Amino acid sequence: MAAFSSDRLTLPWFGLMPSRLKIPPDSDTGITFDTHPEFSSRYHLVGEDEEAIRRLFGPEVLTFLESHEGLRVRGNGSRLIVYRADSGYVGAAEMDNHIQITNALFSLLVGEP
Repeated sequence: MAAFSSDRLTLPWFGLMPSRLKIPPDSDTGITFDTHPEFSSRYHLVGEDEEAIRRLFGPEVLTFLESHEGLRVRGNGSRLIVYRADSGYVGAAEMDNHIQITNALFSLLVGEP
């Protein structure tokens, strides 16, 4: 798990999880993106301000998440939490990889290249 608290973040409240974990599993509620059907099939995205979430989850963020399956992400205001849905004990190599992924996602969400 990685947690960020940064004044550089101005996030709407949102929750992202792998589609296989949504409750109930056959629920159609959630925010989907016609431009990124792979993202919409892999992830279940919910939140209070759909318009702000759609702005936040631009093409670069959606493409990034499509290539990093299994993440759970929560955001609200200046706080961001990222963890793997299947996380248990991870070794050093997996930890380094997760840190790289979470830092890259943080950068995308604050609008850095």
